[in-house]
Amino acid sequence: MSNNPIYLAALYTGATMNQPHKSLFGSSNPATPTQKLEQETQRRSEQLAEEDERKLRQYEMILHFKDLAALYTEKRINQPHKSLFGSSHSLFS
Repeated sequence: MSNNPIYLAALYTGATMNQPHKSLFGSSNPATPTQKLEQETQRRSEQLAEEDERKLRQYEMILHFKDLAALYTEKRINQPHKSLFGSSHSLFS
């Protein structure tokens, strides 16, 4: 192996062009900037999807309880003398 700077530069350039994700010393770099950006984008996308799912479940629960409250109110307005559970508790009977 030569210590000629031109030879070493050519060797380095060839190695980085052929395998840009690896160092000349055998250990691999974690990721290129593009790969890091893609990984971060993917991670953030998954995080946003999980947030959306959670918000959708919350919204569905709110609608469910809103419907229950409306049914309860309607039942109390239409039949104020009856219990919601079927037995009659009228004070006037």
